[in-house]
Amino acid sequence: MAGFGEFSRRLCAVAVTVLLGGAWVTLEAARVRLVDGGMTQGHRLAGVQIELDPGWKTYWRVPGESGVPPVFDWSGSDNLKRAEVLYPAPARLHDQGGEAIGYKEEVIFPVEVEANDPARPVSLKLDLHFAVCQAICVPAEATLALALPAAREPDADGALVRAALAKVPAAAAGGLAVSDARLRPAPAGDGYELVVRLDGPGASEADIFVEGFQDAYFGKPRPLDAASRSASYRLPVVGLKQPDGIIGKPLMLTVVARDSSVVRSVIVH
Repeated sequence: MAGFGEFSRRLCAVAVTVLLGGAWVTLEAARVRLVDGGMTQGHRLAGVQIELDPGWKTYWRVPGESGVPPVFDWSGSDNLKRAEVLYPAPARLHDQGGEAIGYKEEVIFPVEVEANDPARPVSLKLDLHFAVCQAICVPAEATLALALPAAREPDADGALVRAALAKVPAAAAGGLAVSDARLRPAPAGDGYELVVRLDGPGASEADIFVEGFQDAYFGKPRPLDAASRSASYRLPVVGLKQPDGIIGKPLMLTVVARDSSVVRSVIVH
């Protein structure tokens, strides 16, 4: 997967840096802003909202066979103890570069904000680096700022952030579970595949995204068998050279099924 330096050398890049408080910043094929999510159950929320031009996409934290994940740098913020960026469930996308994982049209990344001093406002400053892609990929940069009051009830923007938060894969959703994950040689003798067993509602119509092993890419799952509440899938493993290096190790699986999504840690057998 290419980094931003490589993109900058190979591609025509348009990078715009602007410092504005909550206003839209227009970039090549996209616009971005910071959103005040208000207070929800005693927690401060913010959001990083990216709107994309028709036909363009941006990437998840594991971008697929091509592309780069977004980078969020909050180091210039004031009174900020922690800013945890959460990722809504992605989609599997295809282009000339191969298989990608990410978002089209719009994505809002919810941000859980913790202040050093909860009685004082938090001044967020975000240096955002990401890529927007269509026939080519364009690196984009924006510096954004937003002041979060010490206490504020959610408004319309807060509702946007809460809606995005509902799309973030949870540790449990509707009983969907990963019951097994096994590595085996591919049937045609060409490399390896990961066989994953799902149980619960939506198991027979799921997509599976894999994290935790940087030396290989796990492709689109193909169904092996399916019943009403259980299914097995095989995921091609691209670039795996040392299979013993993954056996007994944990992987993080994000499973998207119908309108729900879950994240599970599994040990590969």
